[in-house]
Amino acid sequence: MGTIKRTALAGLVAVATSAPALAADLLPPPPPPPPPVVVEVGTGWYLRGDVGVGSQDFRSVDGADVVRDGGTFWRKNLADTSFVGVGVGYQFNSFLRFDLTGEYRTSAKYDVSDRFQYARDFGFPVDTHLTNRYTGDLQTSVFLANAYLDLGSWYGITPFVGAGVGVAYHRVRNAFDNGLIYNFNALTGDAVNTEATGGIAFQNNRTDLAWAIHAGLAYAINPNLKLEIAYRYLNMGAAETGRLSCGVVCTSNNTFSPLKLKEIESQDIKIGMRWMFNAAPAPIVVAAEPIAAPVPLIRKYCAVLRLETGARGNA
Repeated sequence: MGTIKRTALAGLVAVATSAPALAADLLPPPPPPPPPVVVEVGTGWYLRGDVGVGSQDFRSVDGADVVRDGGTFWRKNLADTSFVGVGVGYQFNSFLRFDLTGEYRTSAKYDVSDRFQYARDFGFPVDTHLTNRYTGDLQTSVFLANAYLDLGSWYGITPFVGAGVGVAYHRVRNAFDNGLIYNFNALTGDAVNTEATGGIAFQNNRTDLAWAIHAGLAYAINPNLKLEIAYRYLNMGAAETGRLSCGVVCTSNNTFSPLKLKEIESQDIKIGMRWMFNAAPAPIVVAAEPIAAPVPLIRKYCAVLRLETGARGNA
């Protein structure tokens, strides 16, 4: 009977003394579950506007009459331009978008010269040296279908690359052919006479294939508005004058082949904006896996068992 009393008393003492230890032995509360994962599907229509400047050039010049007479083009220049454009597009997801754009490029002056030599007969052979300077105004409108790849966002800044294809509509106006023929005595080299030539051409329009490559950065002002700064290489095909006819400084009434500017290209820098119709993309919420709370280790039963075992051994 004394043994049972001693065992019960030992158990009560063990429970009372193990209460503080029990609180210390419990594991800390489990961490809160992670927030849901939100995957943005950023879709929606947008409007865009752009302004910019372009450094223009063309790769070669062609004129059938000059080639026929054995001449060559030795100098060419095309002035820079500025442009303004608008468009409409669609953002398919967070990295892929498409748009259709149209732009008006201001008129730019072209300036080309040729030279060649041929024999003329004045009752005796004379080598003739001819040079012509061709000038005019080129104005182009460009229409493109573009695709872009957004490369991720950091602090609201999104780099992107893209490509486009479409058409360029060229208008060539105020085309002039200002020429001068120098006739020289083949034996002495002295000038025999000098003839001024000149030609004018009516306006001519031409449509050709255009294509572009884009690269730039976009910055999100707010969920609706994004600003862009971009570089673009633009190839606008070829433009052509009308047929050149003899001007007031000559009396031959001849007409001459058009002048063709081939592979017109521009290195463009532009600033643009995109206005999204959808203020925020529709999110897809992916629920996080719940984390099971760990089971606390309770040692009071172990303490009671040890006390009981010890008391029995004493008895």
